[in-house]
Amino acid sequence: MPPTFAVSEGLYVWTITLLGGEVRTCIGSSLATLINGSLPVISAVRGAAFDPAAVPAPVVTSLTPATAVVGAPNFTLSVKGTGFVPGSRIVFNGFEEPTTYVSATELTTGVNMAVWTAPSAPLPVAVRALDGEMSNAMNFTFTATE
Repeated sequence: MPPTFAVSEGLYVWTITLLGGEVRTCIGSSLATLINGSLPVISAVRGAAFDPAAVPAPVVTSLTPATAVVGAPNFTLSVKGTGFVPGSRIVFNGFEEPTTYVSATELTTGVNMAVWTAPSAPLPVAVRALDGEMSNAMNFTFTATE
């Protein structure tokens, strides 16, 4: 989904149902700014107006898990904190990840373990707000098999 922080005014919370039944909550000025013609939308409901300036900056308080063993199966990384809204994005080692909004205090993303073939130094995990502001970062580490 395209980032929504580029839309400067007239933002609304949208609940979108995709082909296959997946439901997404996102923020944008119109349905067209959110899907850009690339998602198979079955229905969309515009909710309340949204003011990104009224949302506090995101703060990351924990990662679950905070480490993974190289060679382990793929897993879901849970980022907990405050100030999360639909459209917030997890930034893992400098790269914006596909992010699922769970609540104002939790976001998740999948970690593809095929990408990680060796132990790593601590890697930063942060959250980017709708206005582009970054949270603090917490460290995630890939460790060697025992």
